[in-house]
Amino acid sequence: MGGSPYPESMAKQYNWLFLKTVGERIAYFRHKAQLSQEELAAQTNLHRTYIGFIEQGKRDPSVGSLERIANALNVPLQNFFDPSSLQVAEDKTPYKETKKSSKD
Repeated sequence: MGGSPYPESMAKQYNWLFLKTVGERIAYFRHKAQLSQEELAAQTNLHRTYIGFIEQGKRDPSVGSLERIANALNVPLQNFFDPSSLQVAEDKTPYKETKKSSKD
């Protein structure tokens, strides 16, 4: 018996939760960009209902579709998966990498 170490129902629930979370983040960034689903669909060449289903966690989008959405929203693809990206977006503070000084 190979496959997931979790019961099938648990794996399905985890997948649904993951898709729902990604969809909510897409909706968050879409609202921040002040775009409707129709406008986002036009910019990504995806159907409006498909965008809606992604935001509701009812579709499992390809990486290509997620990349098109991220590009249209002008956010890094990782923002759909990284919970800390919501705080950065809320602060409206651009991320700046800081390097430690070689001086002690």
